[in-house]
Amino acid sequence: MGKRILFLILLILVLLPLVDAQDYTFQTTVFPSDVKIYRDQWGVAHIHATTDAGAAYGLAWAHAEDDFATIQQTYLMAKGMSGRVNGIDGAKIDYIAELFRLDDLVKSRYLTDLSPEYRAYLEGYCLGLNKFAQTHPDEVLHKKLFPVSPYTVLKGYCLSIALMSGLERQLRKILNGKILTEEEQVDFASNAFAFSRKMTKDNKTYLIINAHQPIEGQVAFYEAHMMSDQGMNIHGGVFPGAVSVLHGVTPSLGWAHTSNSFDKVDVYKLHMHPKKKYLYQFDGEWIPLEVGKAKLKAKAIPIKIPRKTFWSKYGPVLKTKHGMYAIRLFANQDIRAGEQWYKMGKAQSFEEFYKTLEMQALPMQNITYADREDNIFFINNGIVPKRDPQYDWRKVLPGNTSKTLWTEYHPLSSIPQVLNPACGYVYNVNHPGFKCTCPEESPKREDAPAAAGYKFRDNNRNLRFDELYQPGTKLSMDELKAIKYDLQLPQQSVFMQNIHRMFALSPETYPDIAPVIKAFKGWDFRMDSTSYGASIFLLAVAPIFEANHYSTKAFRIELGLTDDQLAEYLRLAQSHLMTHFGTLKVKYGDLLRHRRGNKDYPIGGFPDVMGAMLGRPEKDGTFTAFRGDDLILFVTFTDEETSFETVKAYGNSNRPESPHYNDQMEMYLQRKAKPMTHDLGRIIQSAKQSYSPE
Repeated sequence: MGKRILFLILLILVLLPLVDAQDYTFQTTVFPSDVKIYRDQWGVAHIHATTDAGAAYGLAWAHAEDDFATIQQTYLMAKGMSGRVNGIDGAKIDYIAELFRLDDLVKSRYLTDLSPEYRAYLEGYCLGLNKFAQTHPDEVLHKKLFPVSPYTVLKGYCLSIALMSGLERQLRKILNGKILTEEEQVDFASNAFAFSRKMTKDNKTYLIINAHQPIEGQVAFYEAHMMSDQGMNIHGGVFPGAVSVLHGVTPSLGWAHTSNSFDKVDVYKLHMHPKKKYLYQFDGEWIPLEVGKAKLKAKAIPIKIPRKTFWSKYGPVLKTKHGMYAIRLFANQDIRAGEQWYKMGKAQSFEEFYKTLEMQALPMQNITYADREDNIFFINNGIVPKRDPQYDWRKVLPGNTSKTLWTEYHPLSSIPQVLNPACGYVYNVNHPGFKCTCPEESPKREDAPAAAGYKFRDNNRNLRFDELYQPGTKLSMDELKAIKYDLQLPQQSVFMQNIHRMFALSPETYPDIAPVIKAFKGWDFRMDSTSYGASIFLLAVAPIFEANHYSTKAFRIELGLTDDQLAEYLRLAQSHLMTHFGTLKVKYGDLLRHRRGNKDYPIGGFPDVMGAMLGRPEKDGTFTAFRGDDLILFVTFTDEETSFETVKAYGNSNRPESPHYNDQMEMYLQRKAKPMTHDLGRIIQSAKQSYSPE
């Protein structure tokens, strides 16, 4: 005990000046010797601690060992310091943090809205990350970034969730004088499947967790396993800077997230006074905007950049040449999203899990769920305001009336959801939540909250699922994996109608592209690495995809393309192949590559097939896969045990010198996975490293 007291005194002496600078006093103590990190052969960190706060300390340390630079990017944004490291682009993010008053939000709600247990947990994470920064000063991106406090973490959550809700693109369009409509919001692709025992050949419950994310960067998943003597035992995916698993599996249950499409951000045009500055009309009265000043700093610019901030009854306001626009969304009105995720990971049953959802602190993300008791569940999760249905909430709203100022939300029970459907499966591939199971048991559109902005259009993946799976058919896990990895576009979709028309172009009408028209006609619509037609397809649709902001909007709507436009896209494909490869006969895997470090492999996939992958163009004419399959979990539940396998598209470290930087690439390409366990004894027995973060 004497050593512990001495350590505590030293810790206090180290932290005191930092606490004063941070305007936060830590109440939690974590002894690093009570935290153990076990690294398996793939470098995955299995963290065990006596307390949840200790497990959070260990997560911060282990994740920093693998990707400290990216974690810091999240907290640079949260502290309004991104510009100091990333220049003008970073300063724009800093302005958003100031504009949305995140500092005031967090500090005013911290003691009242969060439980003491979660506050201790947040402190444990911050202590671990601050200690890592202190012992690795050469890796710190800015000398004023550390220490971080729970305030920093919570601001990071609020800002990240707001950006993932579509805020970034809204702001960019407003500032450019082009108001973003609801139809132009970006959709992110992911897959999630849950099958009950009645629909599986081995009488086990299945769950597949398969988010499609950028495979490196701030929203790429880090695989981690957290255990504590206070009941935590969860394995899954963590974003850099997140303090707990965002989706994954415990010995009792598991859940997957898929992005959903409904109206998460509302934009209002304020009616400003014609003569008096910064007065706006509201319910017949003229009210002054609250005016502040953000003092931004950008790298290579020696002085602070002052910029005014504005606040209205609706929330933050942007001043543009075309007027003043207010923005309203849930993400900057609540700080509990992180705690909800933490409690979801601590739940031991469906009843406990559902109770955490009733917090309604997570403003977006579908949830597909399964557990050892053979419950399966889907909810089109999100915070849906109670909006006046007389307005078209997809458009810019009048900012002069309390009728458009929503303040209440629909209860969780009214959000589209289904529990244990008789047909024995639920799934989501970012398509409408009203088709989450067999038609007769899916939620009804007419029962959904009014003016929520739910989308009802199919995408290629849910139509392909309908081709691959017939309700009433029993599957094995291998058969379900085959669905998840499928690379075939569906026979019919709105998008495919455009492609079929491209097939029908006449070589005689367009003689200059007759070779590519003929080469394209025999394609079977598979995005396989060995396909020749897939290469032409990718190059032909790349400008369509780019024009739609790399959104799956292009897959949901009639594009209205003429034959001449389709011919021009094929002309671009032909030119690209001949310029860079000297032939039209190029395998898709020679065009789309899976690259990291010293490894460079052919890969298949496309944004709206089950085995999704998006490529970034390179100067040599190839594409490098950068977004799609990231961390995948294949989970099997029985009454006796929970077993699961995982795979990462690259590896679990973002450090190029690490052997785990790219050691799972071959496994992923071979559609294999590594077995994992929740059992601490087995983890200790097979660990390649074990240590405390000291």
